[in-house]
Amino acid sequence: AGAELNHADEQGYTALTFASLHGHEAVVGRLVEAEDDPNHATQQGKTALMVASENGHEAVVGRLVEAGAELNHADEQGKTALMVASENGHEAVVGRLVEAGAELNHADEQGKTALMVASENGHEAVVEMLVEAGADLNHADEQGKTALMVASENGDEAVVEMLVEAGANVNHAVEQGKTALMLASKNGYEAVVEMLVESGADLNDADEQ
Repeated sequence: AGAELNHADEQGYTALTFASLHGHEAVVGRLVEAEDDPNHATQQGKTALMVASENGHEAVVGRLVEAGAELNHADEQGKTALMVASENGHEAVVGRLVEAGAELNHADEQGKTALMVASENGHEAVVEMLVEAGADLNHADEQGKTALMVASENGDEAVVEMLVEAGANVNHAVEQGKTALMLASKNGYEAVVEMLVESGADLNDADEQ
């Protein structure tokens, strides 16, 4: 008798989810061949592709993509496979998902995109990859912050430089009027301030106060 492939535990994990989570490529391949549903989601809305992406298992991601896994499925927080891979700096996985046609500018519940979470966490190589793939540089999250603003606030010179060179808007302001320059200045990041000033940041912008 054949084992029930899509049987799930209390959290909604199936054999495929577990194999993907732990990076067992051969097992994933076998389950997918046996027509295990690649798009089954756990209670938190995570698919096999998402857990493999989150943990940087590039070969498993490749197998799942080939098996027709839904690239842009979002979990309960609104995060996609591309977002969790970007957030964790898994460059090879990001490359694989971008190549497969994953939605670059999908935003989660907080309004953050893959580029924003990569910028926020200082994953320079991922930022570069997303920028080259055409990610929206000036997308703003629920707080009105862009990728450049979060990188400036964190004092991440490499990411700031990359975003500025790619043409990010240096004078974008949140609703309270704060800009990337103000956020970098507030935190004392001299090199970032210099970079923003040289890129034409408005020195006389004032916030609501």
